[in-house]
Amino acid sequence: MVKANTLFVGLDVHKESTDVALVSDTVGDAVCYYGTILTNLRAFDKLLKQQAAKANKLCVVYEAGPCGFWLY
Repeated sequence: MVKANTLFVGLDVHKESTDVALVSDTVGDAVCYYGTILTNLRAFDKLLKQQAAKANKLCVVYEAGPCGFWLY
């Protein structure tokens, strides 16, 4: 499996849960809905470690709102 150069991890952060979508920088690659994870450090750590194996660089983005500031 060839690693993508950059994998974008999109987050819609809520108090209890976070929806996750993924897309690589490969031309023509489709956005993939990963699923819902708990909104806590352990769940984010697990997600990012799993996805780091798929790309040389991760770029994590989230929808602006009050629930995601702690991620920064």
